Amino acid sequence: MEGAQGEQAAAFVAELCGLPQYAATAERNLSLQALQALKSQGFLSKGLSRAGICDWQHQKRIGAELQSLEDSGKSLEGLTLRRSASEAYVRTNPTRPVPKAQPRPVLVCRGDMSKIRKPQGLLRDDESQISRGRAKAMNFIASTLSGTHIYQVEDAFQPSLVRTLPRAVPGGLAVCGRILGALLPSGTLCLWEDPAAPGKAEQFAWPCEVTPVARFYFSPVGSFLVTWEHTALKVEKGASTLKIGTRGRGKGNGKMAFGRAENLSVWALARRRHGLDEIEVTLEKEPPDVRLMINVDHLDGQSGLLLRRVDQGGLVYQHNVKVAESGAGDLLLPGDRILAVNHVTLSARSLSEEIGAAKSLRLRVRKGPGRLFARPLARFFAPHIAPGRWPPIQWTQDERFALRFVKDEVLVLDRALAVVNKIPVSLVSQVQVSSWGTAFATFSPAASSCAPAMVRVFSDAASSAASARPALTKGLFCDAAWVTMKWEPSEGKDLVVLVHASEVTEEDLAFRTLHGHGGNGLYLLRASEKEPVTALSTSEEVLLDVQWVPPGSGAGGSKRLLILQGPQPALAAMVWYTCNKAIQRVDLDRFGVRNAISCDVHGRSFCIHVQSERGMGLSNEADSADIFDLQPELGEGDAVAHRAAVVGHAQAHAHVGPSVSSMAFSPDGRLLLANVQVDGNASELRLLSAADGTVGCAVRFEGTVGQALWADFSGPFSAPEFPKPTNPRRAGASRELRVELRDRETLRKGAGRGGYGAAEALSAPEEHLLFEIETGAQSSRAFAAKAPEQSCRDFALRFCQQHRLAPSLAPPLAERVERLQHQALAAWKAQEAQQAKARKAKPKAKAEVDRSDPEALKKRLRGLQKKLREIDKLKTQESLDVLQVEKIATEREVLAEVEALETQLSLLRPVVATFDVDLGDGGGTICIREGDDCEELARRFCEEHGLEESAELAAHMRARLNA
Repeated sequence: MEGAQGEQAAAFVAELCGLPQYAATAERNLSLQALQALKSQGFLSKGLSRAGICDWQHQKRIGAELQSLEDSGKSLEGLTLRRSASEAYVRTNPTRPVPKAQPRPVLVCRGDMSKIRKPQGLLRDDESQISRGRAKAMNFIASTLSGTHIYQVEDAFQPSLVRTLPRAVPGGLAVCGRILGALLPSGTLCLWEDPAAPGKAEQFAWPCEVTPVARFYFSPVGSFLVTWEHTALKVEKGASTLKIGTRGRGKGNGKMAFGRAENLSVWALARRRHGLDEIEVTLEKEPPDVRLMINVDHLDGQSGLLLRRVDQGGLVYQHNVKVAESGAGDLLLPGDRILAVNHVTLSARSLSEEIGAAKSLRLRVRKGPGRLFARPLARFFAPHIAPGRWPPIQWTQDERFALRFVKDEVLVLDRALAVVNKIPVSLVSQVQVSSWGTAFATFSPAASSCAPAMVRVFSDAASSAASARPALTKGLFCDAAWVTMKWEPSEGKDLVVLVHASEVTEEDLAFRTLHGHGGNGLYLLRASEKEPVTALSTSEEVLLDVQWVPPGSGAGGSKRLLILQGPQPALAAMVWYTCNKAIQRVDLDRFGVRNAISCDVHGRSFCIHVQSERGMGLSNEADSADIFDLQPELGEGDAVAHRAAVVGHAQAHAHVGPSVSSMAFSPDGRLLLANVQVDGNASELRLLSAADGTVGCAVRFEGTVGQALWADFSGPFSAPEFPKPTNPRRAGASRELRVELRDRETLRKGAGRGGYGAAEALSAPEEHLLFEIETGAQSSRAFAAKAPEQSCRDFALRFCQQHRLAPSLAPPLAERVERLQHQALAAWKAQEAQQAKARKAKPKAKAEVDRSDPEALKKRLRGLQKKLREIDKLKTQESLDVLQVEKIATEREVLAEVEALETQLSLLRPVVATFDVDLGDGGGTICIREGDDCEELARRFCEEHGLEESAELAAHMRARLNA
């Protein structure tokens, strides 16, 4: 009966309310009678929120449909649900028209992708694919409004739709090995193992579910899952009266309205063993009253019991936990079918009675499609995690240890998440674990304006706390609110630190701009070198992105780092070095408006482009991308060649624009997947050749694509091979000209870069600004310009022509000179304004009042009230002098200060109690201080929230105060 009621609630939510995404939640947690009871008692919003339907507009729609159903007196006979692979639930009510389904994605071919070379040198495990004449297939996943679509790319790189899963929220997809995690709008996290495998749609209808979840991620190998959910206010309501929970002073009988929620959970993932289709499981009811706590479906009554859900705390769940911990036995998962219990077979009613009566259960179970089981390993309290502090728990690459920081400590945990080591680190706010070994780095913000922020590098997390001393420490005296730390991927010993001056929000990360959210300092930390700290940028440079180049076959033992530097158009540069040798840098060029770097996993190519969840369709330059070849056959100084520029006219469809959200290399390094917004309300996923940037195929979707990523379900791929670029654009062909604003004394003493033109510049009038431009490694040019100079671009062109420099250097040079001129002019105006202000007579400073001293506040208040009385008397006089007029003019200021002092005095009164009032669709708080009147506070609260129970509320408050 429970299953039938759940089906009826699911049909109501999906059919009548038009919310099919909540059908699974309603079927599992609700019934139609429960919905009607919640509405009649006024608790519908609270009940739906606890069931997993949290959107306010959706709650209002369900309430309106319940009211309409109650007014019309209609029944729900004939309203059923049919499951499909492309939609979670499809309406099949014969009395109402079937709504138009979500548009299916359309495949558009725009080029010949056969020009891209097939993978060379397949691995041994691909013999079955070689026998079929195929290369290894790749998969990419798209989260759209119509669902989560999994595509397969093989042969001529034409994508084909493999499967459609329920819709995920934007950014709610993650892949680890063969596991796909999708966060649904209902707050449920679904986990599938190998979702691109061939099979019927019903085989993927039983994922492993974890709820509620707001954010999640996997450990490096996929043995653990970390979920985070928002903390919730725990409030109780009675059937017809308000229940007010107290906090603070008083010992009332009401329950606490707040609870310490452990909202950060770590789950251990267990995989079902492959073997026989039917298994036998023995369960013992000890004690006898223990329940299985499973939800089953009787099917047709003669085919056994279909296991739909396993709840925590039950006998089946305890059995799964024991199997996951020991590795011996078989898991019981949703989707399995119970065929026999002891001697009873098939009859659903008889099986249910035997389960309830017998103390020992010997179950014969036919395995279903379920493959994963998640058990909670540990829970922590984390009310708010800033984006810069995510992820909160990090594992070493082999998952032997996990690291989590708390106040002034870094906790080292084992695989069971038990604390094995505590490393003291003052004010630690970020931890980053190395990609190899057990090294890690921490960041601590500045404790005061006189102390620096600190980055500490530890070589071994497993060492004892007494010997855990940082191998390297770097103090940051510049503004450092947080840092981005990235370990070198080949050995995991070198660390690059990108310093950020201001905190970043989730909106900043999602809607990344072209000019902000970068860094203002870049440092390379190498604990094993004689010079362990190297600054890779100056404090004036804006760093948009930094990426390590993955180790490739032609790296030659060198380590390479790619830098994208502002202002726009962004400058791309590469830094490389080898052990015990000097660090070298080469500037590639300014290629356009860019803010992100993407590298393929083989270290063979990289791309600079625009990345943002909403796209950056600001200009043709922002809608373009550049692909580079990291050529292993060339020397390090020329090891970068510009392979292709992805830009063109809209009619030719050979471009990335008009609005790019993200770009990513395929696992084999031969394709680029571009998420592009087109035509206002449509999106395309375009497959670009990494060899020449041409667009071969595109999959078009209605609405926006929330996320698109590659999934390496088929294992590793060999490194790609590309033809040598024709007319390559080599590194060092052009560079950025550095411009510095100099004062006369510095230029006269020769403290700049030296060079020529200094005497001519010093002879210019005093109102001229002096600049120095670096023209070479050991040469520079000084010149003078009037502020502001109106011909910066003409000057830049002439300067490049005179020194035989590339014309592409002229625009950034002009921009830099013009910016420095405006900065100097603004500084000069600010100095003049400050001097003028200092020359004016300073008004008599008001005596500061101690805001924490009630007597001082009362004394100041009496003086202001006396001043107001004097102002009232002056208003009655006919003739006033200048001072009296000025005194009357200060009346508004005095009144404002009086109001502020009265408010401060009111806040200094001791708090007697605080009441939390539950309003059904939210909550309110009433704070009672010494001397307050309960009736007056209740009347104000009810007027503010549109209530008519002020007398009852006041009576409740007095009763609790007198208790």
